[in-house]
Amino acid sequence: MQLGNDDDYYIFSQIEEKLRFLEDCLAQVEEQIKEREHQRDDLLSELLQKTCDINTAIAIADPYLPRKIALETELNDIEEEMRKQKVECWRDISALQRELRQLKREYRAVRAGALCSQQKK
Repeated sequence: MQLGNDDDYYIFSQIEEKLRFLEDCLAQVEEQIKEREHQRDDLLSELLQKTCDINTAIAIADPYLPRKIALETELNDIEEEMRKQKVECWRDISALQRELRQLKREYRAVRAGALCSQQKK
């Protein structure tokens, strides 16, 4: 079956539209990954600063004061939060990376199909 020029134009315009859509999706997911990494780094930096401040306060506190025990508890809580944030971030970024890989596969498939169609002409 031979397609006419109007049919060819329509098909290729649809393919180009799909490729542009996938390119936009790829860019958005890549940006989401960068944003999540930036959020992680900011939060961990803030938590690390808090641990340093608390460690300093613990070092100068009287070992038998309830304040030292409270600081050590707070330090443990912050360290636990840091571990939790690292895991959550890893999960978020892993999911985004899976989505990115899927979009890249789809993009390559659509592009390869378009190239094959062009070569048949």
